[in-house]
Amino acid sequence: MSVQSDLSIYIIGSGPASISCAQALVDDGYPVVILDAGIELEAERQQVVDALLASPNWDKDALASLKAGTDATVSGIPVKKHFGSDYPYREVLENLSVQAHHVRTFASFAKGGLSNVWGAQVLPYLAEDITDWPITTAELEPYYKAVFDFMPLAATHDDLAEIFPLHSDTYQPLTPSWQAKRLLRHLDKHRAYLRDKGFIYGASRLAMYVQQSCEEPKGCIYCGLCMYGCPHNAIYSAAQTLNHLVRKKKVSYVKDVVVDRVEEAGETVRIHAHDRLSGASKTFDAARVFLGTGVLPTAKILLKSLQQPGATLTMRDSQYFLLPLLGFYGASCFSHSNLHTLAQVFIEIVDQALGNHPVHLNIYTYNELYEQALKHLLGKAYSFLKYPANLILDRLMVIQGNLHSDISETATVSLQGDTLIVQRKENPLAAKTVRMVVKKLYCNALSLGFVPLSPLLKIGVPGQGVHTGGTFPMRHNPGNFETDIYGRPTGLQRVHVVDASVLPSIPSTTITLTIMANAYRIGKEWHHGA
Repeated sequence: MSVQSDLSIYIIGSGPASISCAQALVDDGYPVVILDAGIELEAERQQVVDALLASPNWDKDALASLKAGTDATVSGIPVKKHFGSDYPYREVLENLSVQAHHVRTFASFAKGGLSNVWGAQVLPYLAEDITDWPITTAELEPYYKAVFDFMPLAATHDDLAEIFPLHSDTYQPLTPSWQAKRLLRHLDKHRAYLRDKGFIYGASRLAMYVQQSCEEPKGCIYCGLCMYGCPHNAIYSAAQTLNHLVRKKKVSYVKDVVVDRVEEAGETVRIHAHDRLSGASKTFDAARVFLGTGVLPTAKILLKSLQQPGATLTMRDSQYFLLPLLGFYGASCFSHSNLHTLAQVFIEIVDQALGNHPVHLNIYTYNELYEQALKHLLGKAYSFLKYPANLILDRLMVIQGNLHSDISETATVSLQGDTLIVQRKENPLAAKTVRMVVKKLYCNALSLGFVPLSPLLKIGVPGQGVHTGGTFPMRHNPGNFETDIYGRPTGLQRVHVVDASVLPSIPSTTITLTIMANAYRIGKEWHHGA
């Protein structure tokens, strides 16, 4: 067993939360060491990507190899891969050991975590959505801005800005797809009516480089590969900021390390870990530890560290649902190319009949994966119905929607031996509310510019939308299995949790930006609670 001791500040993990916290600590001049499993894209796949970028005409066989393994059904994409690789999810089961019952569980041992495969959607939270938090949106505001100092924002100043500040002076607009342009134009014609019915809409906000920057060689080139991986790194990943910090010698990065538990002894935190490749035990001594490995890995580390294996935690979730739409305007051949395929339009529904919090809808326009989904749906009949199927494809759009966690299903998390047991806890109000949302969309279809394909509605299980957290919620006066406003769990003084585990509730809007802002806040303010 090796022991390394330099009493630096240690950060565990390299996803968005960890890297945002690292940026805050580095900005204040602290020495930072990042421990991470650090799995990366296979060298041979990276070589294919590099070859594509070096060629003016992209090879079809090379492209096909990067798309391989990405499968789509009417229920969505089961596992979103990166250039055909499953490396963002690799070795998690071997190291984490999870038994999930009617719950989708996502964790990552990759360098950059799940930001390698995320949808890049970034909206802040509304003040009324976090009234149960011990901090406010006003307290988060400077940290939203700090995050956008190192993460790009592709956005437009539109009606969404009335309730969701942009928090950035450097945002740039993306060119929407032809289909999205027509949809937004239709929504604008019915703006007053939609406002009266509780609909607020605008262009999506994405963490993307629109144009060339000093850090990234290219901005978005609208190649349509977003769902497979971006060859130009135009979609932000936490790995980009990590690489920058390492190049500038701002942090020390130690990979192939999987942390098992932490132990406080006086002014030292001992980190017990093992080597990802050999399994050999490793120990690190730190002055302070910031833990950002993701909800489930963090839960396991803390339950073992607090020596509370019999405890049951509650994992909160922002209920996910998927709803195909038939748009009034066809995509046609004009928008099958030269487009990005991430979310194009955001719609917020503010309606007391649907609960006390807004419902968030991401609208995706044409994507070549829709054809795959339609083939799955129609089976052998697809070849006989190809012409009408193409008419549907031209008008097909998809909503990915979320509810606030107050009206969503949850899951329980417990540790039995060395295995995390994650079990669904049903909430009939979630499915009822989703169906009320679909009915409201249908009743306003003429003004919205699309008709919901209600029979194809898919309501996800907890965890499916990867908007989860709350296992160690922040409180003003934390009890057992809760944290203070600096992310310190009861019973620990020098360990700070910075990922979604500390969010007391999960609003419907996009989660990653607020995770990053809160992690930055903890990294900036932790000494106030020392």
